[in-house]
Amino acid sequence: MIRGRSAATATGWLLLMLGGAMALITGKGDITVITAGVLIVFSGVYVLSLVKPASKQFIGAGWPEKFCRISAVAIGLIMVASGFISSISGIRDILISYDFTGIYFVIISLLPFGWGLYILKLAIYGVRS
Repeated sequence: MIRGRSAATATGWLLLMLGGAMALITGKGDITVITAGVLIVFSGVYVLSLVKPASKQFIGAGWPEKFCRISAVAIGLIMVASGFISSISGIRDILISYDFTGIYFVIISLLPFGWGLYILKLAIYGVRS
């Protein structure tokens, strides 16, 4: 398997599962949660289409692919912003109030920051072939 494809496959499946859970289970009639879940599912389909030819045939090459790509960029930006804001909050707690338990929040908040950067990289540059 080519390096990078297994990570993209795992990211695509994880986005599909998280988006489906948000839209079907967590939503319960809340339109914003359902919309966010559907956008996450679209971004998962786009990431999988970069790796698997069957997913590429599923979304085609026209406006559905562009919509899925735009939703992947949006989800990546939201995750980067969320991780960045959380890490800044933890750093602020450390520097201002000398509460060094905030280092755990900084470390945990780097996970969505890094994953969002990876989703952005996939949405903009794709997978190396």
